[in-house]
Amino acid sequence: MSGDHTTAGIAMYGAIVATLDLIWNVYKWWTDRSKLTVRCMVGRAVANGVYVPIDSSKSDSPAALIYRVTNIGTRPATVRLLGGTHIKWRGWTPKRRVFVSPDKMPATLEPSGEVVAKYCQFLTLGRITTLEAVDSTDRHYKAPRKDLRKVRRAISQLRRQGRRVALGTTSGTKCD
Repeated sequence: MSGDHTTAGIAMYGAIVATLDLIWNVYKWWTDRSKLTVRCMVGRAVANGVYVPIDSSKSDSPAALIYRVTNIGTRPATVRLLGGTHIKWRGWTPKRRVFVSPDKMPATLEPSGEVVAKYCQFLTLGRITTLEAVDSTDRHYKAPRKDLRKVRRAISQLRRQGRRVALGTTSGTKCD
């Protein structure tokens, strides 16, 4: 009689451990991928590859929309493009359009790696609704709303002040 209870106890213990192991393996599989964070700002170059927000910049270099994309996942990621959507009004209807920054794209990021890219023709845009990065699996990673609000505010400030603003070349890869 006591052997039956021991066998049942061992079987129950084995079932619980196997279930927990299965849950753990599914969790590891689900989280073992690349994951990107996107931060954006309107800034100016102060040194080679170093950008600061336009508020704190005393530089005379032209302003640009700066993307900082970081891979916080465990696998390498390829950032295919940077861009977003904006709305331009045509008569009574809004037209949604996509803008893309070809600067340094595509870029492969190792875990904890980051890429900084700039988009120069941002003042020609209408009301920006999203800023995002797209990886090689077509997954879209959006910048936080806080960054979007700061970019909108900086663009309107630059437009009001009529400062020297980078319009770049037709490809958008050169800001000076």
